[in-house]
Amino acid sequence: MCSVGRRFAFLLAVFVVCFISSRAVIAASEPLRVKVASSIDNMQWWAAWMEQRGCDAMPDLERTLRRNELELLLLCRALREADPGVELELVHSANYSRNLRLLLDGKVDVAAESVWANDVAELELYVSSAVLAEGQIVKGIYTRFDHPLRQLPAEKIDLSLYRGVTMQNWTYDWQAVSELTPHATGALNTYSVHKIINSGRADFTLSEFPSGPGLEINCSGEKLYPVPGLKVAMPGSRHFAVSQKSANGAAVYSMLNRGLALMSNTGRVLAAYESIGFFNALTNNWEFMTAELSPNTD
Repeated sequence: MCSVGRRFAFLLAVFVVCFISSRAVIAASEPLRVKVASSIDNMQWWAAWMEQRGCDAMPDLERTLRRNELELLLLCRALREADPGVELELVHSANYSRNLRLLLDGKVDVAAESVWANDVAELELYVSSAVLAEGQIVKGIYTRFDHPLRQLPAEKIDLSLYRGVTMQNWTYDWQAVSELTPHATGALNTYSVHKIINSGRADFTLSEFPSGPGLEINCSGEKLYPVPGLKVAMPGSRHFAVSQKSANGAAVYSMLNRGLALMSNTGRVLAAYESIGFFNALTNNWEFMTAELSPNTD
């Protein structure tokens, strides 16, 4: 009986070891699912893009992308450089501030849109290597098509006489507009900014330059146009923020930095921004309008 008992115990131990090993193999073979905080617009764009082109396809000027769309694509591409099996699970987030809250609570692994370095410097988050370095971020001064600002010579424009509008939770944009004019007002979202200007309740805002010869920007049919000859250099660098509390945060951070390094070393990160017109050659000779900005202390 004792030999039978020992034999049974041995077989049971072998079964347990095999079961655990098989579970480990199954777990190891399952792709890493990365939870990504994203706006509803980005989620809709991503679904269409993945159906038509996929994560491996980098953009070109045949398909104009916004920066936040490009950055979601860069995020996916960088993670797959480190692990080709990675899958993204987009989680709805209302705005930039909500992205940070979800990251801090560990409800997502990473945000789709890059963040300003100073916005996360004091937060308990992992911060990737820079995707846009100090000095690379330039914005135009945008207004409605028929605004008198678009007819004035650049050297005669004094924005302190005009009303500026932007979103107050966009730290640097709010500081820049407030430095350019004492008449600054806040808006809830990008559409509100466009609507306020086109209705005559404000005169200008700041926006990244899109690609294309017209340089106009369009938000749900509300178009704005640049003040010719002027642009504003924004301070600081932009990075991907990764949660320190989510289950996959540390792994995502490591993989993301490895992937970004591989892409940066071959010039693919900079080339991606160039391909959507982020560094628009049409504005290379435009004059810089100075806005003295202080670091964010919120």
